[in-house]
Amino acid sequence: MKTIAVIEDDNDAWLLLKNLLIKAGYESKQLIRFASIADIRPQQTTPEVVLTDLGLPDSKGLATFKKVCSLFPDSPIIVITGDGDADLAIDLIREGAQDYLVKGEIDHRLLSKSIQHSIERKRITSDYKRIFFDSPTPKYILDAETLNILAVNKAVIEKYGYSEAELLHMHGNDLRPAEEIQRFRQKAQTLNTERYDGGIWWHLKKDGTVFAVHIYVHTTEFDGRRAFMVVAIDIDKQLKAEQALEEKALENEQILESMTDAFFKVDENHCFTYVNQEFEKILQKKRGEILGQNIWEVFPEAMRLKFYEGYQRALQTRENTYFEEKLPGYGLWLSVKAYPFDKGMAVYFIDITEQKLAQEKLARDEQNLRAIINNTSDIIWSVDRQNNIISANDAFWTYLYALTGKKQGEITEADFNNEVFAAWTQFFDRAFRGETFKTIWTSVIGNEEYTSETSFNPIRNEQGDITGASCFSRDITQERKLQQKILTDDANLKAMIDNTDDLIWSVDTDFNLISANKAFLTVIETWIDRSLKVGDNIFDPKMNDALTEKWKGLYSKALNGEQFLMEQEANDNGSTLFTETRFNPIRDTNGKIIGVSCFSHDVTPLRTYLQKTEEQNKQLREIAWIQSHKVRNHVASILGLIQVIDLHKADDETSHYALRGIKQSSEELDVIIREINEKTQQLDQNEKSSYERL
Repeated sequence: MKTIAVIEDDNDAWLLLKNLLIKAGYESKQLIRFASIADIRPQQTTPEVVLTDLGLPDSKGLATFKKVCSLFPDSPIIVITGDGDADLAIDLIREGAQDYLVKGEIDHRLLSKSIQHSIERKRITSDYKRIFFDSPTPKYILDAETLNILAVNKAVIEKYGYSEAELLHMHGNDLRPAEEIQRFRQKAQTLNTERYDGGIWWHLKKDGTVFAVHIYVHTTEFDGRRAFMVVAIDIDKQLKAEQALEEKALENEQILESMTDAFFKVDENHCFTYVNQEFEKILQKKRGEILGQNIWEVFPEAMRLKFYEGYQRALQTRENTYFEEKLPGYGLWLSVKAYPFDKGMAVYFIDITEQKLAQEKLARDEQNLRAIINNTSDIIWSVDRQNNIISANDAFWTYLYALTGKKQGEITEADFNNEVFAAWTQFFDRAFRGETFKTIWTSVIGNEEYTSETSFNPIRNEQGDITGASCFSRDITQERKLQQKILTDDANLKAMIDNTDDLIWSVDTDFNLISANKAFLTVIETWIDRSLKVGDNIFDPKMNDALTEKWKGLYSKALNGEQFLMEQEANDNGSTLFTETRFNPIRDTNGKIIGVSCFSHDVTPLRTYLQKTEEQNKQLREIAWIQSHKVRNHVASILGLIQVIDLHKADDETSHYALRGIKQSSEELDVIIREINEKTQQLDQNEKSSYERL
């Protein structure tokens, strides 16, 4: 039940207000009266509105209002007093009063209108504060006179590393390095415009880190004081990239073409000598159309803009020049840097249209701020402690429509099953207890399964009390699918290296095991009589033998950058085993050696085959020697004896002697041929056995 708290000590005034409120549509049971500050007790529900007199028995004037504010921080407060002091009314409004009514001048219509307007003004004020504090861009408010920090958002706390309490006791100087303080003071003293582009500054984090920001300032009023709202956009990475680019050779076409910034060069006659792809894309000019052409003939409209002024300044001063400009014909804002050199000018620029649009949005009213959160596919919403929606972007309502088929205003608790509703209620309760956390949630829309990552953050009022929770949900469906594919690929790869008898392993620079397949772990357990797991040191700290020193030397050799092959011969139960082990350095993305990968393969069958082949070759050489020496000698003897035989004198003694010699040589030749045949058969048998073993 919505209630109205009335703080009034005068009975007649109370009865008058009561009658006016009943005429305005409220019931008596909704009205809660307090006759003094001391009478006020904590309420179960926050009053919809508080009506208070300033003159109470235990408090007077402005002090009364401040006490009521502290007791009812989340309720709009209307002051009803008999004092028509206009200055007091202004002071009260500055302090946060939603309205100021004078007794005797009120009727039920005026009172009803004042209540409704006060409730709406309080809601808008709370939304503005929430949008400020939850913005992902660092924002803080400085006192225009003292430059003390008056308020900061969460992004400032995260970016600079200070707590909120620390920041609220700091000066604007404390966020800057010493060399920037004088410049900061001068700018602050001369700032007299409603909106100001402060340009690039260096800021300082709590840990001493200096980084670059682009500053935008809006003059405003905070707690009745003139103040500056400062938006600090981190451009540190961008600025460092620009500085690195300046140091590199501008003539390197491959680098220039890969840049996301547009780039062009002109010679001393102001004619284009080079443009990159991004230039063509942004300005819609093909390089073939403009190379060799004068820049001011190609873009004559630029002579009326800052481009021409900045270009001429860079030529005259021979110093690098930076400026921003809007191209009317293109609808683009460009950030330009010009670098003069001896024979021309090198210029690069980036499209900062979106950044400029963001600046304009920051200066607009609530509708424009809402447009910012709607310009994303991420789901953003907030709830109060009763789980009622406070605010939500379009993506939130689109998601609920896809989930329930209902539009905003039609959705009820019944559209969600009990399990889902209970789970999300628990999430909100955790945030209400002050916890900041993330959850992963899977839902089914149609036939598709979606996975999202949701961040929950408590919403606190100015007193630090938790009044609700803000939520940011991001679709990570594709990211999860990719993670699953990586896990599957890893599993498949592990299965592949485990499905081999070869030994595969790797160690880091301290000889700790990075990875290993099953074959390696099995063999190493046999060798060292202990099991190893990833992370263990591969060497037993108690052992310092020659084998340990040998392997440390091999790993160290690879860690020094050498890739090599080691061959080993070992005896296993009377059998000789041969292995080949390859050592390869492991390097990170920067080329630094971070470990060694090893691959060991049993080459015993191959070595055995090679040995048998060598033995066969030896036998072949023996056969060849027999053929070339022994056989040839006997053949020569036979041929010589045949020549001395006189075929016409069969009884001649010389012929008989020659025939006997031929017979003897033939018999010896037959023995040699048999020997060759036996060796050949033995060679064939050995070769067959070798193939069978392989």
